[in-house]
Amino acid sequence: MIHRMFQYPADWTWQLLQQPQSSETADAPTFDIRQQLPECMDWLKQSQTSKFSYFRTQEQHRRQLDTISGSLFVLLSEDPTDCSPFHYYLSEQELITYHEELRLPIKLQSWTMTEQYKQCSSAAEAFIYMLSTLSEPIQQGLEQFAKQLAELELAIHARRSTFYVDQIMAYRSKLVQWEQIFLPAQQLLLTVHQLFEKQLQTSKIIDHTLQKWKRLDEVLQRYKLTIDSLIAVGESLVKRQRPLPWQPLQHVLILLLPAATAAVVSLFLINYFEPNEKQLIGLVVLMSVIVILVTTLLYKRLQRQRTDIIRKRSRKPVTTRAKKAQVSTSDTKPSDTPLRRSQRK
Repeated sequence: MIHRMFQYPADWTWQLLQQPQSSETADAPTFDIRQQLPECMDWLKQSQTSKFSYFRTQEQHRRQLDTISGSLFVLLSEDPTDCSPFHYYLSEQELITYHEELRLPIKLQSWTMTEQYKQCSSAAEAFIYMLSTLSEPIQQGLEQFAKQLAELELAIHARRSTFYVDQIMAYRSKLVQWEQIFLPAQQLLLTVHQLFEKQLQTSKIIDHTLQKWKRLDEVLQRYKLTIDSLIAVGESLVKRQRPLPWQPLQHVLILLLPAATAAVVSLFLINYFEPNEKQLIGLVVLMSVIVILVTTLLYKRLQRQRTDIIRKRSRKPVTTRAKKAQVSTSDTKPSDTPLRRSQRK
């Protein structure tokens, strides 16, 4: 296992543990974590097998210091599926991280972040700064999600079609993915702030980070309301275009009405005039022709009426309910959200 140790002016340390790659195995110095960091063995074993984000707090009796340890799955790009575990063990003046791949430690050791670490007064403050930096892909991904959601919303209100119902549900599942990434990180941030509140009282990073994550939470809630309103609009469209249960039965009764009327009239004429065999055959043929003609005309009339209704519904403007939904969700567009790069600077 590769081990790097960084000492900073405020008398706190960062120990970086990294799983060696195939090209680094031969040159990597041996580091026995059981002898050097025995208190971290349980955390490291659980982190290597963990598939979900978790954290736990405990008191380390040897140093009488509160610690928090766990794993957090963070984004490495705007794709919500491109995640990497960030394993951490944090105390007041010591931060230990374990990484399974290269991209995350390279990002955490950039020149900008290294200079910022030198200004941090404790390991907890540096850890907060790491969380703030790792939240940037979430902001960028939510900006892209907002653009796609706004385009879908405009398309639904313009065309009023049930074709978009499946797309709305797909966007809801994407939003659930973003919440699964955001909520564990938010809970971790609040827990670290509560656990090391005394050390973070004079820190400017914690206030900036808390405000940033608060804005992200508000944006996620607005997107959730937007998707709920779009689902409501889609359900109303489905209900309007779905035929009522009694409509097919009504059409059948209308088409059977000429035949029933002809049968009643034929029975009346037969009982009243008592026609002979030739007259009876002529009456049957006449009634059959009348029934066929009238039934055909009624069928064409019903088909034309159904076509006119569908055309009117497709051309109908946005209803009042949809307009309210559009107004309530208009501020979720990227131009109005607090996620623009110009505001993050």
